[in-house]
Amino acid sequence: MGNYEDFFYEVKETLDKQGLNEEFNKQLKKMQFQDKHKHKTVRETWAYALARVTGSSIPNDQSGGIRF
Repeated sequence: MGNYEDFFYEVKETLDKQGLNEEFNKQLKKMQFQDKHKHKTVRETWAYALARVTGSSIPNDQSGGIRF
């Protein structure tokens, strides 16, 4: 379980440092109603939303952790 906690902590730290909390929350809300994100885990959803708001590449493999 620690791996998931680390991931969410890293996302939160990244968002705080870059001041992207509001954009991240908007992206999550938008994704909530899109069919292609319906069956993603919370971790996959957060990784995708983080990539969208930071402009980094969208990870294909979610098991490898956070990638910037």
